[in-house]
Amino acid sequence: MRLLSLCTSLLLTSSLLVSCAQRTPETSFYLLESKPIPTGNLTLPSSHEEHTITFQIRNLEVPRYLDSSNAIVTRNGVEMTPAEYYSWGENITDGIRRVMTAGLIPALAENTILLISSDKISMYALDVRFSHFEGALGEDVRLDVSWNLNKKGEGAISAASFQTKRPAGDTYKSLVEAHGLLLQDMLNMLIPSVLSAIADQK
Repeated sequence: MRLLSLCTSLLLTSSLLVSCAQRTPETSFYLLESKPIPTGNLTLPSSHEEHTITFQIRNLEVPRYLDSSNAIVTRNGVEMTPAEYYSWGENITDGIRRVMTAGLIPALAENTILLISSDKISMYALDVRFSHFEGALGEDVRLDVSWNLNKKGEGAISAASFQTKRPAGDTYKSLVEAHGLLLQDMLNMLIPSVLSAIADQK
């Protein structure tokens, strides 16, 4: 009887350990934060007007290692690994495009320029290439991006690049927030550059 009780206890303990080992943490999902589009006082140019200038984010390229559902974390400055249990709530390129669209729409509308989808033909097309957009907990998030502005029938009319960093805290939430702030930094540089290049064509 004592042997049976011991065996039963061992089985129960083993089952409990297996149950605990199989209980994995829940995955957390994050989105890049974008500024809300001020629809109240925003008047968009009409696509039916003959002289409406059209603009699109045509190509948006990120390195293959960033094109992952998991957030990418750097280690020791050289190693890049997917964060376990911490994922993007959308494809990273979709997230970047969403943030850029939210920032561009009001700025373009103020200059009578209409942002259209990338599946149409526009007068001006923006190609964006990200070389770096990753960071480490408790360290910096790095952004290295370049872009070309192209005019229909003429090709590239301007090009620029932008590199900067933002500090991140010790949580994945702070890491994602740093990513979002870097995109706003980029837009603060990109929008005046694009508008100036378009103005020079008029």
